[in-house]
Amino acid sequence: MMMKKVNYLLIMLFAVALMSTSCCKEDPIVPDEELTLETLDGLWVSSDYLYDSQSYGCNGLTFQTEYTHISLAITYPNWTIDSDCSTENTLGDMMVYDENTQKLSFYDHGFDNPIFKFDVLSYVDDGSIQTLTLKLTFENISLVDGDFNDIPTPINGIYTLQK
Repeated sequence: MMMKKVNYLLIMLFAVALMSTSCCKEDPIVPDEELTLETLDGLWVSSDYLYDSQSYGCNGLTFQTEYTHISLAITYPNWTIDSDCSTENTLGDMMVYDENTQKLSFYDHGFDNPIFKFDVLSYVDDGSIQTLTLKLTFENISLVDGDFNDIPTPINGIYTLQK
């Protein structure tokens, strides 16, 4: 009787083990599209700016609007951020992109601290249009132009850029 129970238990364990394995191969994991320094090079133009889940244009804001819609020109390591809402622009001579942390930092002419820092939220290349979504995590435009200290562009604003 005891042997019968042991055999029954072994058959059940074998059946569970057999059902939990499969002969079919799993679908291969396709990595996300990779953003590299080479893919960053070029002219990126704003298609949208979100802050606090609301989309903004160039007018009617209570914060610094010069940098809500931007054009970002990168010829590594040089960069220029032009405002699409005014004649303001900022340029620099050092860009750092950390592929591991997905952080993008822009420096200017020997300043130790960056002028802008962004988190890269996504990068999509559909074959005809490349879309880059960035979240502003730090800005210190006052390093370049002290007039921007009063009402800065909000941290955590989300830029959607395309090229």
